[in-house]
Amino acid sequence: MIQEIIAFDKAAVCAVSQIYNPLLDAAMLGITLLGNPVFWLFVVAFFYWKGKENQSFHLMNIIVLSSIFVGALKGFFARTRPDIGMPKMLEFDTFGTHSFPSGHATLITAQTAYAKNKVPKKSWGIAAIVIALVAISRVYLGVHYPSDVIVGIIMGGAIGIAYSHIAKRVTYTQLHLTKSEDAIAIVAIITGAIFLVGFLQSIPLGAALIGYYLGFFSLKEIGLHEKKLTKKKYWIKQVIGFGVLIAIIALAITFPIANILIFGLAGYWVSCLWPIIFERIWQHD
Repeated sequence: MIQEIIAFDKAAVCAVSQIYNPLLDAAMLGITLLGNPVFWLFVVAFFYWKGKENQSFHLMNIIVLSSIFVGALKGFFARTRPDIGMPKMLEFDTFGTHSFPSGHATLITAQTAYAKNKVPKKSWGIAAIVIALVAISRVYLGVHYPSDVIVGIIMGGAIGIAYSHIAKRVTYTQLHLTKSEDAIAIVAIITGAIFLVGFLQSIPLGAALIGYYLGFFSLKEIGLHEKKLTKKKYWIKQVIGFGVLIAIIALAITFPIANILIFGLAGYWVSCLWPIIFERIWQHD
């Protein structure tokens, strides 16, 4: 059975490599971003700055869980990327050099499964199409076999459904720590992040997660409660916040020697710095 799967995987990748064209290349490079953790960092930021910190927190947790499971399996199976004897569309991958399972397929499916009961049923079909397109893009771009993305979809669905049940038991008020719990929380966050980075093989992403969580709990301790925003102030917050976030990530790419600290700053900007700055400037004018 395993030999048949391997043979099918190789045949499928070789067949896909025969249909490359510039238009599809551009489309697939865009579609594959929907499964990238950096894209989901922007989604997390959107909900956070919209005043839905609890929802943002859960979305970030799904990134963490997906990364841990994917990283663990990648390290265990250590399956190499497809080698089709042709230039790859992508020279690197967020989850490292190993192939099985697909991190992008896992993450997009986990987030979709988690949100299943929060969106209209008529949107489920669109969500399924998006998942399929991300999975196809990973094979087309030469970084995954079909079995990688299939297992990723199955695992992502399990993670999203399981976490949705966990999230129902955690209320927004329960995410507020007492003073005596601060030190324990910080140690737990750092320890968990180190554990995550070990599986992820992506230190910058781990740094962004640390920054986000530290900022999240720090803001709870500060006790900043955002007032209801006017439409104008809402868009000011989103546009400037995203503009600076893009600049921070661009800076990390430009100066890779410092990208760990810069990605950490990106996470902290989302959950603490920008909400405080916005509150001080625009909410008191």
